[in-house]
Amino acid sequence: MSYRLCLFGSSRVLDHPPRPRPPAGAFIVACAMWLIPFAAAAAGFTVTPTNLVFGGVPLGATGTIAVTITNTSGVSQTPNFSGGAPNDPTNFGGSQNCAGVPLAAGGSCEFTYTFTPTTLGAHSSSTTIGINSQNFSITMSGTGTGVSGVTVAPTTINFGPVIVNTTVAMTATVTNVSGAPLGPLSVAGGAAEAPFGATQTCAGITLAAGGTCEFSYTFTPAAPGPASGSSNFTINGEAFTVSLSGSGTPVLDLNQHGLTGSWYNPATDGQGVEVEVFTNSLPGTGLVFVSWFTFDTTIGGAERQRWYTALGPVVTGEPNASLNIYQNTGGNFNAPPITSPQIVGTATISFDTCSSGQLTYSFTDGTDRRGTIPLTRLTQNVTCSTMTPYHTNADFALSGNWYGGAETSGQGFTVEVNPISGAFFTAWYTYMPNGTAAGPAGQRWYTAQGAFIPGMRSIPVTIYQTIGGVFDTVPQPGQKSTAVGTGTMTFQSCSAAIFNYTFAGGTSSGLSGVINLSRVGPVPPGCT
Repeated sequence: MSYRLCLFGSSRVLDHPPRPRPPAGAFIVACAMWLIPFAAAAAGFTVTPTNLVFGGVPLGATGTIAVTITNTSGVSQTPNFSGGAPNDPTNFGGSQNCAGVPLAAGGSCEFTYTFTPTTLGAHSSSTTIGINSQNFSITMSGTGTGVSGVTVAPTTINFGPVIVNTTVAMTATVTNVSGAPLGPLSVAGGAAEAPFGATQTCAGITLAAGGTCEFSYTFTPAAPGPASGSSNFTINGEAFTVSLSGSGTPVLDLNQHGLTGSWYNPATDGQGVEVEVFTNSLPGTGLVFVSWFTFDTTIGGAERQRWYTALGPVVTGEPNASLNIYQNTGGNFNAPPITSPQIVGTATISFDTCSSGQLTYSFTDGTDRRGTIPLTRLTQNVTCSTMTPYHTNADFALSGNWYGGAETSGQGFTVEVNPISGAFFTAWYTYMPNGTAAGPAGQRWYTAQGAFIPGMRSIPVTIYQTIGGVFDTVPQPGQKSTAVGTGTMTFQSCSAAIFNYTFAGGTSSGLSGVINLSRVGPVPPGCT
């Protein structure tokens, strides 16, 4: 018996019995690339898997699948192999560790196949592995998906709730992670259907290693309710999808008393604003009054407390309100004279939801203070809504501005009565005793709070004074709120109240008295 053996993956040719070497320069017609079988040995091998699906593989990258040859004959044998090479050597390849290897009963070796696409799209190939007297057909498939080294993140964008007919923008970043310059980029697709929009800065540019460009997306809901969409695009032939979602929410009407209450920025705890909306002073138009308790731009004691008021119209359907900022100075604690407000700046207030908004300010008093304060409701929402008719609540309707009569005009209280949070809160805007000539340094403000049970009309409170802060700045190391007195707020009706106070500390230490209060402006709906 004689045979010629060509080792898989090798150019070696073995003859048995040995043959004379051909003369130099002679052309050798060798056996098939893999193996010309000789006399069969014992059968009994399995090959798995036989259908190789590589899926999507980026151009230039390689996918690998191992095919296992197992000796199931029950005896040890060294199998003879033939074939095994893919019939598309351009995109598929293979290697093996089986030739000449004895396999014990149950032992195995492997043929390893690769898919390295050279062009985009689907590719397929096949081969047959001969093992002794058995033949096994192998099929393979894969898809070239484009150039590797580009990532897109995030691929899911949720805009969350967005007010109808307003726009929110977010981005997806394309990053070159190949480690080398990449470009110019070929970009196709990427559009997003309404209510979403899309633009991009990637087409035609070359990205340095680690460089980025962006796909920018917008969401502009035209109606309330959820919305979803997608942006499908390719970069140098590689496909990407960015999923988009959001929810349209009705426009929040600023012309409603439900926005009345206490608002603050958690980052600057210890200062904040009180808001009251006087609805429909004219059809479709109301007024918003803001009282703002804060500090000077320099750290100090009580002489660095500052308070301002702001006033402007709110129009049904408008997303914000333009205000003038006022400052009152030259007053005395709970005593004449009347003080007059002076314009010191402008502001814009808006509310995204019943529990969030922002105040943008610009001072014209020579300090050049400008900024935007994100506002969060201090207590729970009671009657604010995006739907009409608006709810009313007899307790909450007591919330708003109160003052001690014409003789002390220019100082007063902004009150919130919140039956849901079970809390009463008021900010008291006043002056130091004998503060007439002190200018802004004579301003003083206190806060007072107490527990509230629905239906209460006499509420005990603790009075606090806060010092050591800086205007629209995070709390300073020396900032502190100290209990300086006690009091009782008694509501006699929807438009009359009495405030009893006793100070044991602070600027007004030792003072006590009774202030007969009247409501500023009309009585809100629902007050009884």
